[in-house]
Amino acid sequence: MKICRWLVAALLTVSVLAELSLAAPDHEKKGEPTALEEQMDRMGAAFRKLRRQAGETAKNESSLELVATMRQAATNALELTPAKAAEVPEAERAKFIAGYQEQMKRFIAALDSLTRSLKAGD
Repeated sequence: MKICRWLVAALLTVSVLAELSLAAPDHEKKGEPTALEEQMDRMGAAFRKLRRQAGETAKNESSLELVATMRQAATNALELTPAKAAEVPEAERAKFIAGYQEQMKRFIAALDSLTRSLKAGD
């Protein structure tokens, strides 16, 4: 089933992006969550709900809303810089941030494909 493949791909992407974005120095983790952490949390919560109901075509409207929530959070996260970027040597920082943004764009594209699959009832 196409939806299952997209969910697996989305899960892997979320895992990679979460690792990149949430890795912050220890002193920063003790305070308030960063804007990027908040977006990742929104994506994660929506993904967990989606994973439980994705195979049920009766819940496609709800699934589409969850994917839209994930897409909006991913779009917001695309504009943010991961906390880990501060730990990367300055000479490599631009490459690190570009890699993060590329992965986020791929994730958004996967969400768009998932939206099309849900709308088609696949």
